[in-house]
Amino acid sequence: MSDLANEVNKIFSEGDRIDVQFFGFPSFQSGVFVQAKDNFLLWVDDSDNQLKIAPLNQVRIDKK
Repeated sequence: MSDLANEVNKIFSEGDRIDVQFFGFPSFQSGVFVQAKDNFLLWVDDSDNQLKIAPLNQVRIDKK
């Protein structure tokens, strides 16, 4: 696992409610944290209840 993913996994736990903002987009998406691995965020998006994968270096993650 990458150093960035390790740091994210120290801050967030599976099941944590999160807001995800993609750089360059003004709005947040809400969902549930699953895991960070290999510089990617795995999360479930509230809008469609689908598992999403996002590059960690392209998103901002906040706890709700």
